[in-house]
Amino acid sequence: MPGAPTRPIPRAALLGAALWTILPLYWLVEIVVASRVTAPFSFLTHTISDLGASACAWIPYRWGWVEVCSPWHPLMNGAFAAFGILLATGAWLVSTALPPSRLRAVTRALFVCAGLSAIGTALVPINTIIDLHSLVSVPIFFFAPAAATLLAFQLARESGVLRTVGGLGVGIGVFCLGSAIVTVTLVSMDRNWSIPERLTLWPLPLWASILGITLLLEARRRRRASRPDAPLAHGAGSHEYA
Repeated sequence: MPGAPTRPIPRAALLGAALWTILPLYWLVEIVVASRVTAPFSFLTHTISDLGASACAWIPYRWGWVEVCSPWHPLMNGAFAAFGILLATGAWLVSTALPPSRLRAVTRALFVCAGLSAIGTALVPINTIIDLHSLVSVPIFFFAPAAATLLAFQLARESGVLRTVGGLGVGIGVFCLGSAIVTVTLVSMDRNWSIPERLTLWPLPLWASILGITLLLEARRRRRASRPDAPLAHGAGSHEYA
């Protein structure tokens, strides 16, 4: 009913939102680690995995041999693992703000798989066993965008600012999925995939952070609206969060 008060967003969802607000720090780590490499490096021609190489080596990429030497690789691999943990844990908690459904369960599963892929990337640097590194690192390119798209789709069915953020997330998720397809296509053609892999992964922490901040602000607004002396919000949506 218009003007009906909505229940507060679950505390678990707010904890997940807080975790997601710091995901963009991953960008900072990548930039800092890249500034410390001792082999030629460019964001346009070198992969993200090059920064996590645990020893100086020549990597036999399909387009040619590439020298890597990243003295600050522990920080980069730590960031990979932390990103995976925060992504999966935050998603599970944030999704408690949505009604239970099969779609929510699938979304959670995809986020967990994406998080495990990021952790695997940290545990198997590219200079160790390149085939195993590829096996554990590739899934995040598809699972993360797909999970973000599904989560955003569910939010887009809400009202108010969450609908706006959900719509934004659908657009970003679809874009990242397209970039993932381009990445795999370039791999099959033995071409450098450094740019599309970043276009696949870099936008996601930004959207997750925007969603996290939005949820925190929306929770604050709802708390204020639920006070006995607060005026009823005309035109408010009728959906209550679980």
